[in-house]
Amino acid sequence: RARGLAWALANQRPDGSVGTFESPRAREVYLDTQASHRAFHTATSALACWSLVAPARTAPAALKALRRGLRWAEAQGEVGRATGKTFYSTWTHTYLIELASAVLAEPSLADEHAAWRAILGREVQVVRREQSSEGGWAYYDFGHVGQSPSGHESTSFNTGAMIEALLNAKSAGAEVPANAVADGILSLRRMQVPNGSFAYGTYAELYLAAEYYQVSGASGRLQVCN
Repeated sequence: RARGLAWALANQRPDGSVGTFESPRAREVYLDTQASHRAFHTATSALACWSLVAPARTAPAALKALRRGLRWAEAQGEVGRATGKTFYSTWTHTYLIELASAVLAEPSLADEHAAWRAILGREVQVVRREQSSEGGWAYYDFGHVGQSPSGHESTSFNTGAMIEALLNAKSAGAEVPANAVADGILSLRRMQVPNGSFAYGTYAELYLAAEYYQVSGASGRLQVCN
């Protein structure tokens, strides 16, 4: 915990955000448009702020960094899709919901509650709109461009993380449609395979012999799906 806190404090940018696009790799992840940078930037900053909520109870430096990060996040407004087929903003919405729920659970941050209650309400509405037709959440929808994703490329880990975020939002007092969580669980169960693993996404849920279906190949997504 001490090492993680030290890293977070050392790597926060002066404006309160976290992250910068610097990489030695010749080829980076598919972005589609530059709007994907904003989605990643806001998501990583919200995740970092979320990690500061607990240490901020006792560490003044963490509290100062948290408040600086909250100011930056509040100023970003709603983060949308890069295009109709590419929306890394799924991570943005997940971590903003988790951050808002954590802030609202902290009595010492009462002066932040009004702003973050509004953000939480906004994000829950966005997430419901971005929920795929089969109940899951995704970050791609190649071949389909609609107001809501088709569900052809929903992923197990995005779906599991979003379900947990929505449950925390409900605990924080947000109005979460019951069928949003129920539909998400149905989608996640469809992607579970008999060996206890989970498919990467709905498009691969029938390829049971694939290496990435084995427990060792899916270890990074098992915990949130469980």
